[in-house]
Amino acid sequence: MASVTFARVDKIYPDGTRAVSGLDLEVSDGELMVFVGPSGCGKTTVLRMVAGLEEITSGELRIGGQVVNKVEPRQRDVAMVFQNYALYPHMSVFDNIAFPLAARRLPKREIRERVTRTAALLGLEEHLKRRPRNLSGGQRQRVAMGRAIVRQPQVFLMDEPLSNLDAKLRVQMRVEISRLQKQLGVTTIYVTHDQVEAMTMGDRIALLRNGVLQQLGTPQELYNRPANLFAATFLGSPAMNLFQATIRKGGDGLAVDIGSQCIPLPSIAVNGHLSEYVGRRIAVGVRPEHMIEPSAVRAGHPRIRGEVVMVETLGSERLVHLRVAAEPVVTDDLLEVARDVDVATVEALRDEVREGAMVAVARFDADAAVSAGGPQEAAIRPDKIHFFDLETGMAIR
Repeated sequence: MASVTFARVDKIYPDGTRAVSGLDLEVSDGELMVFVGPSGCGKTTVLRMVAGLEEITSGELRIGGQVVNKVEPRQRDVAMVFQNYALYPHMSVFDNIAFPLAARRLPKREIRERVTRTAALLGLEEHLKRRPRNLSGGQRQRVAMGRAIVRQPQVFLMDEPLSNLDAKLRVQMRVEISRLQKQLGVTTIYVTHDQVEAMTMGDRIALLRNGVLQQLGTPQELYNRPANLFAATFLGSPAMNLFQATIRKGGDGLAVDIGSQCIPLPSIAVNGHLSEYVGRRIAVGVRPEHMIEPSAVRAGHPRIRGEVVMVETLGSERLVHLRVAAEPVVTDDLLEVARDVDVATVEALRDEVREGAMVAVARFDADAAVSAGGPQEAAIRPDKIHFFDLETGMAIR
């Protein structure tokens, strides 16, 4: 096993496109590191540089302490699992898994032992004589993983390996990959654009945007303390509600004006730097699960009013969509996240700007009495309010 270290790594293509800029991080020995971000953020380029399939423009890449910038791919002792499985259709499952060992001309007895052991690990013992076309998508993905595992490499590289599977199978395979990685203890770099995969699988997450590392930490660190507006909106479903607001002094402390509503901030919500923003416009962020029905909290919680435009009943909870008379936060960061979803999301944001109102989402209990068309208050957990500088996009802490 080995650590993987990026030391000020840049990747610039001949046409001047900068795919990765100044990447500095270390993937610890035995860690499962997930690189996540929107399409074109540079995450797959990072993976290909580790594999040796892309040259590094500048900086150092070390695997197990050895600088590998000029080391050939086959000498790096890494194994890659591809999005499209890359199986040989004319070979059996056994031969597909055994291929890297046969290419190294290992003894047949050792090949059979290692393939048999790997197949048992993946639940493929009964399928060793079958061809890929006779397997389900999940079974093909297991074969692709088996071909990587059987090599016993220092590092696993996984490039969106679950993107071709249906939703139910993706959940099963997420659990399976996490279990196998922990069992084998192999350093793993996993690339995905799916935030749910990132949150549920990674020991740590590296969030990229335009080739630049935005935030690095455990899933909970990124979720609970986003470093900037991009991190705040990329992780979380439904996304964090973001209101343009003005900080003001109110009573014995601070308050925020959101549209025509003045919302006092309890002391637990105020950090040391927030007073520096009095009189200035900022972004106030609240995740849907921290906007709840008023009856569920004490009277002292801050509240925000709106008109119910839609209620989604999900069995265990209800998502209440509130139209609030407030300016939405629309920055380049947020538009990039919206574009990664679909064009309609971008247009919805622009409509909100034109109308001077925005739709916020709150999570109410399943039995909450709420219906579309009427006014509604939502209570805000004061210890879960996020503040961002509108000019820099950075969190105010």
